Amino acid sequence: MSFSTFSKEFTANMFTSVENQFITKYLPQADGDAVKAYLYGLYLCSCAEEFDAHACSKLLRIPLSRLIDIFEFWEECDLVHVLSRDPLYVQYLPVNSAVGKPKPIRAEKYAEFNRELFKIQQNASVSFGSFEMQKLIEFLEKYPMEQQALLLVVQYCAQKDGDKLSVRHILNAATKLCKDRKYTYQQVEEVYSGVLGSENDLVYSIAHKIDYKIQNPQSYRDEYVKPWLELGFTNDQLISVADTCRMWNCHTFLGMGVTVAFLHNKDLKNETKFESFNLLLQNIQTTCSGHSMRLTKKTLDTVYTWKVWGFSDEMILEAAKRSADVSTPIAYMNKLLSEWKREEISRVDAIPERTQSASLPRKEYKSEAAIAADKRSDREHYYAVLRRKAQERAEKAVSRAQSDKQFRAAENAVKTGEIALAKAEVFSPDTLPALTEKLKAAKMERLTALRRLGLSEEDFVPVYSCKKCSDTGFLPNGRICNCYREN
Repeated sequence: MSFSTFSKEFTANMFTSVENQFITKYLPQADGDAVKAYLYGLYLCSCAEEFDAHACSKLLRIPLSRLIDIFEFWEECDLVHVLSRDPLYVQYLPVNSAVGKPKPIRAEKYAEFNRELFKIQQNASVSFGSFEMQKLIEFLEKYPMEQQALLLVVQYCAQKDGDKLSVRHILNAATKLCKDRKYTYQQVEEVYSGVLGSENDLVYSIAHKIDYKIQNPQSYRDEYVKPWLELGFTNDQLISVADTCRMWNCHTFLGMGVTVAFLHNKDLKNETKFESFNLLLQNIQTTCSGHSMRLTKKTLDTVYTWKVWGFSDEMILEAAKRSADVSTPIAYMNKLLSEWKREEISRVDAIPERTQSASLPRKEYKSEAAIAADKRSDREHYYAVLRRKAQERAEKAVSRAQSDKQFRAAENAVKTGEIALAKAEVFSPDTLPALTEKLKAAKMERLTALRRLGLSEEDFVPVYSCKKCSDTGFLPNGRICNCYREN
C-alpha cells in the first residue's frame, strides 16, 4: 500500500471518468440497474476503503444475485472480468481495448428470418457480410418491428436498388417506419402497397386461376411471380398461362413454373408466338376434354415439335379430334402427325381415308430415356399432389382460425407479447415476470379459441406422408428418399 492516500473530503471532490464509447455503444443496450452498478463499481475502483458486494447491493438496492448477473452481463460485453462470484470480485477493463460483444442472441429466434433474407439476397445478386447481418438482428432486438415486416422492407429496398442493395438503406427505411409506428407486416404492407401491391395482386390472380388457396402472398411472390416477371413475362401472359395450367389439371405454382420455364427457354414470350402456342394448348385440352391430361415438360416438348414440323393448328387439332376416344391422346396424336409428316400431308382435306378410320393406336416405341422421363414426371406429379394436399389442409386450418374474432385477438396479443418479451430480455429484465405472465395468458386465450374451433397448433403445420423428405422424394442431404424408390 502507498504511504499516502486521499482524505474523504478530497475524494468527494474528485471525478470518475466515464469513456464516451461506454455511453454511445453500451449504455443504450443496458437497463437502469446495470448502468447504475457499472458506474458505482467504476467509482469504487478509485476508493481506498473496503466496500464489498453486500454493501454495494444494500446501497444500490439491488439484490446480490441480480448484481452478480449484471456484472456477468458486462463481462459478456468485454467491459469487466469477473474474477470471483463468491465473494464477488470484478476487474474493470478499458472500453477502448474491448471487443464489445453484444448480449448473446438466441440463433434459433432468427433462423427463419435469416433463411428468407438469404433468398432475397440471391434474387438481388447481393451478399451481406456477417457484420451487416448482425446489424439487422440488432435492429430487431432494439425495435419492436416484426421479422416479416422487416423482410418486407428488405424486399422493397431490393426492388428499388437491385444489386446495389445495402443494409444502410434497409435500416434507414425501417427506422423511418418505426418512427411512424409501423411495426407489423400489415402496416408495412400498406405503406409499400403502391410498389409491392401489384405483384401481390398478381399472386392472388394466379392462385385464383389455378384454384390454389394462399394466405400470405410474400413467399409465392418472391419464389415464383417476381422471377417470372424478371424473365420478361407480362401480368396478362402469366394469368393466361395460369388459365391454361388449370385446364390441364395443374393446380400449383410449382407445376405452372414448368410451363413458364418452357416458354422462356423456347423464346415464346413474343406476344404473337405466345398467344398462338398458349391458345393451341388450350384448344388441344378442350378437344380431348374427356381425358385427365397433365401439362408436363414432355407434353410441351411434343406439342412444340409438331409446330417445328410445320403443322398448322388446324392439322394438330384434327389429330386431337381423332385421338379424343383413346386412352392416351397425346401419344396417339404424335403417331398420327408422324405418319402425316412422313407422307407429306399438310392439309386436312388431303388426309387419306385409311388414317381417318384408324381406331386404337399401336404400341408406341419408347427409348429408355423416354421411359425414365415418364417415370420421373409421374413421380414429380405424385409428390406435388401429396405436398399440395398437406399444405391445403394446413392453410384451410389457418384460414378457419383467422376468421374467428377471438382467435385473431389472441394471436395478435401473443405476437405483441413475444416482441415485448424479446426486448425486455435486453433492456428491462425486471419487467420479464409480468410480461411472461401476460404472454402466458394470451397463449391460453389462443388455445381456448383453438379448442372451441376443434383445432390445434399441429393443424397449422403441413403433415406430409413422408416425415423424412417432406413429400419431395429427396432428403435434406440431396440423397433419394426410400419413399421415392418405392413409388
